[in-house]
Amino acid sequence: MEKRRVLVNAAVSVVQVVVNGVMFLLLYRYLYARIGAEGVGVWSVVLASASLSHIGNLGMSGSAVRYVSKHLARGERREAAAVVQTGVFSVAALITLVLAAMYPALRYALPRIIEPAARIPDALALLPYALVSFWVASLAGVLQSCLDGFHRIDLRGVLTMISSAAYYAFTVLLVPAHGLLGLAWAQLLQALLLTLGCWLVLRRLLPELPWAPHRWSGAVFRDMLSYNLNFQATSILQMLFDPVAKGLLSKFGGVADAGYFDTANKLALQLRSLVAAAHTAIVPAISDLQERDPLRIREVYRKSYQLILFLTVSLLPLLMLLTPLFSRMLEARSERFVLFACLLLPAWFANILGNPAYFANMGTGHLKWNVIDHVVVTGLNLTLGFVLGRMFGGVGVAAAYGAAVAAGALTVSLAYQRIHGIRWGELVAAETLRLAAAALGGAAAALGAQQLLPAEAGLAARMLAATGAYAALAAAPAWRHPMRSRLQEWVLRVLPGRTAPSEAG
Repeated sequence: MEKRRVLVNAAVSVVQVVVNGVMFLLLYRYLYARIGAEGVGVWSVVLASASLSHIGNLGMSGSAVRYVSKHLARGERREAAAVVQTGVFSVAALITLVLAAMYPALRYALPRIIEPAARIPDALALLPYALVSFWVASLAGVLQSCLDGFHRIDLRGVLTMISSAAYYAFTVLLVPAHGLLGLAWAQLLQALLLTLGCWLVLRRLLPELPWAPHRWSGAVFRDMLSYNLNFQATSILQMLFDPVAKGLLSKFGGVADAGYFDTANKLALQLRSLVAAAHTAIVPAISDLQERDPLRIREVYRKSYQLILFLTVSLLPLLMLLTPLFSRMLEARSERFVLFACLLLPAWFANILGNPAYFANMGTGHLKWNVIDHVVVTGLNLTLGFVLGRMFGGVGVAAAYGAAVAAGALTVSLAYQRIHGIRWGELVAAETLRLAAAALGGAAAALGAQQLLPAEAGLAARMLAATGAYAALAAAPAWRHPMRSRLQEWVLRVLPGRTAPSEAG
């Protein structure tokens, strides 16, 4: 695969993160103003429960990335078309079976975790729409994975941005008249729009596809299912993570806590995505390298890790300082929201350091340690969440969630580096340690600057003072860091009229 394609994919992924982040801020600001924290909490708990239907995916989305990419690399376009159609039919049938079994089970379970009880009727009314939305979204997920197999993450990003903007528009249109049900209808319409858009784009890329899928291949299904049983195990464990946390939060903290947690977690994930966006281009790149030049994968890992570490060290302290501003922007004006955000931001930024190893394993199909990662995360989330939830309520559940997220990433990173003989000295440069010290000093200076302001100073003034004090200490070491110039070089390569050098970058 051409390096320019990887860089274009990464650039579009960054734009996608920014656009989706803006849509997220607009959407949740609107929802808190219209339906309140409890309404957001009810919707998040029901959605998390419905997401259990992903058990029916059986890893088909991950298999689609690998097999579409593999067949295209070999020039087998008809076989790639068979993978797309078989993936769609298989996921549609499997998730239908799962939904039929889940619906009565969730109608029984939701009244036992929703607090306060007055919101139980809302949750039960939303459940059917949430399940249908996840069925449609699962089809979109398979088709998006097929686009990844074409190395066209840029097109996937454009479709995601359009659907994100449409979700906000549908919400503003439907929620005033229909409340929470309007929000459910908006999500269903978004999923339908994304599914249709992905199919039309795939058909343009692969004219061997029919106007509507009509071919299912048992042989292709068996290949995709056996791609790696570890991938199916990973999918199931990943699927359990969010519903367990939301259920424990609703039980021990109430649906308002679940709502603030859901928003803070999405905020942390959006900010994390500013760093992680480029890595959405890594999995198909590694699959391609595995077929053509396996020796370069180690270099991809080393540079990926150094880039993520540089961005994490530079940005995390500042983002944590800005959580009160994010709270006001989202209209989630609660100390609970700020506390959850401060617990989750470090956890997700620690987690992102596991991305290079995790995605390298996905690209090569060696998924044992990815499964162990998810076993660690799911186990800690459930056990620690229950124990700390009983002791400290919703805050305990959120702390357990954060600890689980960070521990899983550490597990997969350490294993990958041990297996491939990668030393920490290759990943953590002296300049990075100096930058970390400057960032911590900048955070302390920012807190001090806020304390020196008069009591009547507004939030905007406090945030400006914090940002200025942080930048005064951290900006120069970040600018002098060698990874900054390398990042600038990568960005320039995707601009019109630039040509990517032939050496590995």
